[in-house]
Amino acid sequence: MSGGPRFDQALAGAVAWARAHPELGADMYLIRDVHGRVRVLAQTPPGEAAADDLHRALGAFSPGRSSLFLDGTLFTPEELARDRAPVTEGVWLIDRLVSEQGWRRPSVAKDGHKPRVTFFGIKGGVGRSTALVALAKRLAEKGRRVLVVDLDLESPGTTSMLLAPSELPAYGVVDWFVEDAVGQGDDELLRGMVNPSRVGEILVTPSLGTTSVPDDRAPSLRDGGFVAKLGRVYASPDGSEFATRLERLLEGLERVHEPDVVLLDSRAGLHDVSAAAVPRLGGTALLFAGATSQTWLGYRLLFSAWARDREVLEGFRDRLRVVASLVPETGREAYVDRVRLSAYDLFSSFVYDSSENEDALLPDVRDPDAPHAPIPIFWRREFVECEPAAPPGATNEGMTPEQFDAAFAPYLRAVGGLREVAHLFDEDP
Repeated sequence: MSGGPRFDQALAGAVAWARAHPELGADMYLIRDVHGRVRVLAQTPPGEAAADDLHRALGAFSPGRSSLFLDGTLFTPEELARDRAPVTEGVWLIDRLVSEQGWRRPSVAKDGHKPRVTFFGIKGGVGRSTALVALAKRLAEKGRRVLVVDLDLESPGTTSMLLAPSELPAYGVVDWFVEDAVGQGDDELLRGMVNPSRVGEILVTPSLGTTSVPDDRAPSLRDGGFVAKLGRVYASPDGSEFATRLERLLEGLERVHEPDVVLLDSRAGLHDVSAAAVPRLGGTALLFAGATSQTWLGYRLLFSAWARDREVLEGFRDRLRVVASLVPETGREAYVDRVRLSAYDLFSSFVYDSSENEDALLPDVRDPDAPHAPIPIFWRREFVECEPAAPPGATNEGMTPEQFDAAFAPYLRAVGGLREVAHLFDEDP
């Protein structure tokens, strides 16, 4: 063992060093590369002794004594400002990450986009996709043209709930990213990515299309095709961010198919898809949660990253809303209250603002309209085999209207009152 500082200790050492040398300028940047090594960009170069001190403080996370300090001419002001997070007065951290960079970047959504609702959970298996289908059905019943986009690329879920395998379109989201990388994400492809579901008047853009489904009758070039495409989704030949490309996809789908509302099923967990869909595509983000410690630890890890840049966070914090998913059949009120208290603690620690300025966001713990206030979905046994896209008459076709209302009525009332979609519930199409 080296005995040197670990990852977190190295950063703490760099910050302490920066604080000890205010003579180096009003703004100092600690630029941490993908391996965790820290370089410094300062207005004034340090002396030999100061440089030696930093090299020792970083240990294995020093890039080498001669590579510790960077020339400011290598960066434009925009590059420095884009990903910087304040550490202490006059000291900024810029993390160069292989993935997950998008969690702390500003929105890429264009003005005038269609109403959007993103469904996200820090963990899977919380009924997120089922809740999306329930909202899609209710909006379709009101005569709305609903577009569902399945962004759970590595584990498609919503797709199979709304379309039988024989009903898939030719292409899906994964195909678009592969084709877009070579300049072929055109309208013809966008038209071939959507099919209507028999579950109400709902248009579905699946994660995969029939061109990716293997032919079980004989070996073919389709075998392994989806995995081959999936491995190329996050590659951008022109250097565009994943979120920027995803926004371009949504703009194209909205233009070609003209929906009234777009529902996005995001991948669970801290993933690049979620980093784009939750904070950066506009609209409302529903955060699915239970009363387990694993759920809230995961959300704390995420929210602590958001809290590093208050300006970015303030751009979407009022669009977040907690959903208490799969509330058990007994002890419901106590369960929802545990979710409420956990969510309030989370939001108070990282999102809410205790200052007295006019833009401060500090609701009461019992405020029913606050972002932390849990919207309940009640668990029912019928969830286990719920297959809304099953052929009519199948034993697992779905829920009866009474069962559906028992599970989803409070959730649909609450979501129907959210700013993003309220007009879709109130007005005639």
